[in-house]
Amino acid sequence: MEKREYEDYLGDGLYVDFDGYQIILSANDRVGGAHSTDRVSLEPGVTQAFIDYVKRLREKGVDI
Repeated sequence: MEKREYEDYLGDGLYVDFDGYQIILSANDRVGGAHSTDRVSLEPGVTQAFIDYVKRLREKGVDI
């Protein structure tokens, strides 16, 4: 399996990739990252909402 340019392993069976517009999270039955049975694509606005959510948790003292 060849690693894609922006692909990285995050841990716990979760991989991340970037297609030039969206951040793609994938897991399970991966074949080169592109054919996962479990895949979520986050467009820029959703990516920012997720980052803001993590920031709010940290501001509340959640150790994440």
